[in-house]
Amino acid sequence: MVLFLYIMIVMNKLFIIQLIVSFILGGGMVAILSFLAERAHKNIAGVILAFPVTLALGLFFLGWITSPEQVSKIIPSMLFPLSISLLFVTGYPYIAEYVMDKKRPVVLTLLISIFFGFLCRSR
Repeated sequence: MVLFLYIMIVMNKLFIIQLIVSFILGGGMVAILSFLAERAHKNIAGVILAFPVTLALGLFFLGWITSPEQVSKIIPSMLFPLSISLLFVTGYPYIAEYVMDKKRPVVLTLLISIFFGFLCRSR
């Protein structure tokens, strides 16, 4: 309890606001996407759950702390990894379906997806 009070006193007021807002909005956004994924077709439920919902919230706070110009310089470098992540989520079911008749489908699917992940991230 004493450690908690010490941390609360030492922490910056802005950080506490960020923490509270991030938990409330981030949790709400995840809950909404989970709700939508439960009601969506099973083929697109994984894609819905893979959306980077807290990314906008993180960029907002980054712009608040640094500057909007700094965030505008960061965003273009985020587009390629973000598109690779969404490509992975949409391609994973097809890879899993292809190796389903093999002996160890989960291990093969995982190895294939890790290989393509490293291949795309090494560029």
